[in-house]
Amino acid sequence: MIALIHHTPARRAMLLMTALVFAGLAVQTLIRPDLVAQAVGNGLRSANDYSELHAIYAGLWLGHTALGLLAARHVDRQPLLGDVLALLIFSQAVGRVMSAAQWGWPDGVLRVMMAVEVISGLTLWLVRPHRKPAA
Repeated sequence: MIALIHHTPARRAMLLMTALVFAGLAVQTLIRPDLVAQAVGNGLRSANDYSELHAIYAGLWLGHTALGLLAARHVDRQPLLGDVLALLIFSQAVGRVMSAAQWGWPDGVLRVMMAVEVISGLTLWLVRPHRKPAA
């Protein structure tokens, strides 16, 4: 993969920071589902609504957290783990662009989230671990 920067400590720090952010988002969803649902424009009126919010937000965000921690632990040996995390994050922004084509751009907190998704996804791809010397 093409990289602008080969810096293992920076990549590890970014992966850990990403994991921490997703952990915070997941915990916030578990503690205050009403607040998160309101921020993303969803209503919580039934058990199905809460189930979907917890599955898609808390569950996947905990998965992002686990993948970020695993990628940070194996940053040199398995850089593909960090690339997969970047793909998952960047794909969220791609989904927002697909939605915008028909329904318009998100506003408020979702516009900020989209910008963060694009920036963090691309940055994780562009900052790579140190290259191993050819044997």
